[in-house]
Parts: sequence; C-alpha cells; structure tokens
Amino acid sequence: MKRFAVLGLALVLGVATAFAGPFASPETQTVKARVQWAEVYKTPGELVAGADLIVVARHVDSQPGRVAGDVPFTFNGFEIQRVLKGAHPGRELVVESTGGMMQNGVVLSIDDGGPFVPGQRYLLFLKAQGSNGIYYQINHQARYEIDRSGLLKGVDPADAVVAGFNGRPLGDAIETVERRVRMAL
Repeated sequence: MKRFAVLGLALVLGVATAFAGPFASPETQTVKARVQWAEVYKTPGELVAGADLIVVARHVDSQPGRVAGDVPFTFNGFEIQRVLKGAHPGRELVVESTGGMMQNGVVLSIDDGGPFVPGQRYLLFLKAQGSNGIYYQINHQARYEIDRSGLLKGVDPADAVVAGFNGRPLGDAIETVERRVRMAL
C-alpha cells in the first residue's frame, strides 16, 4: 500500500515542489494531498477482518522517518492501552505514516487524518509492515480520535464504514470489534 501511495503522490509532490520555491514564506507551508487507497472496505466487519492489529493507544511522539523519492514518512510512537485484535509484544508501538517535512521545507499531509496529536488517544486499525514490528494505518477508515467523553471521531464521517464508528462511545466500538473478531474464529 505504501508503494501505491508513493506513486500516487509523486505527481502531486512534483507540482507542489515546483510552485513552493518561488512562493515560499517564512511560515511553514503545507501541501494536502488526496491518495487513492489500495484497500477500502464496504463494511466495518471487512475493516476488522483486514486489520492485523487493532488497538486503543495514546500518541506519544513523532519522528522523521524514511524518504522515498520526494515523499517523506513519519514514525509515530504510541503507548498501547488495549489490544482488540492481533498480538504485539510490549506496550510501545510504532506506526509509520505517509507525510511530514519534505526536502524543500514544505509539509506533506495526506487525507488520512493528518499528523497525530501527542497525548491524544486513538482507536487504530493497522497492517503489519513486514516483520520489523512497524505498522501502518490501513486507510482513512482506520483512525478514530477518542474525545474526552469517550466518543469516536473518524476522518471521513460521510464514508459508510467510518459512519459505523463515528460518534459512538468507545465501549460500543470495542464490543463491535471484539464480536467481529470472535465471529471470524
């Protein structure tokens, strides 16, 4: 999926880089790009089935990651509070996301919810990125902020899968995910 996103973003980044230089200001500029996701699900059950790891976790920090062509990636550190599907050793989790500071100083942000907020809790649906212990967010349907009252806020509430979780209490979403995981066994 990351390779597909990199290829899809190459044209956007080329244009953004060409125009950013002459119009650069002392303030950091941000390029927001839409990507065509490799995996988009039709139901919440499909999202649960497609995830290798589903967690409730608190974002701790972000660090610059690799760069593929002109596309920057960010390593996001999380503290796992609860595992709903899959297995992960320990409480520390690294999620790589597309986006970050490009070589020309412009920030790339894609339509996956943007940068994670330190201290914010999330419900995350993740895929393993090989056997290195690093994961990535499946798509725009796979990330939900948990607000102070415990309600979920999805990236795209108009999406049918996101609507299945958006605005719901975390406890209800946990029950739904755990029920779907049990049904798959």
